[in-house]
Amino acid sequence: MKIIKTIAIAVLALGMFACGGKKEEGSTGGANTLDGTWKISKAEGTGADAFMGVSCKFEGSTMSLNEVPSPYKVSNDTITAATVIVDTKYTFKFEGSQLVITPIGTGQKWVMDKQ
Repeated sequence: MKIIKTIAIAVLALGMFACGGKKEEGSTGGANTLDGTWKISKAEGTGADAFMGVSCKFEGSTMSLNEVPSPYKVSNDTITAATVIVDTKYTFKFEGSQLVITPIGTGQKWVMDKQ
């Protein structure tokens, strides 16, 4: 199980990315920005349990998922993280003080709390 979890995190990190970098387009620097460190507090979907507790940091134009950095861009409600292999896309939205990220095509949903 540890190997599966490690592989899943590595693949996701390579695909991401989301997590660290630019503010949401149109943001004025308020509470609803991606900037900072977010931690997955709830995960849904097949294999999502492997991501519980994973941290995602958005800083500048870099998103670091579990400390693996990837450049990323934001367009409307979509994060595109560049990796060595392929770009990974996520949709995101803010629900109160939480960030909800959905990796496109995986059937997963991550609810994150700001650290």
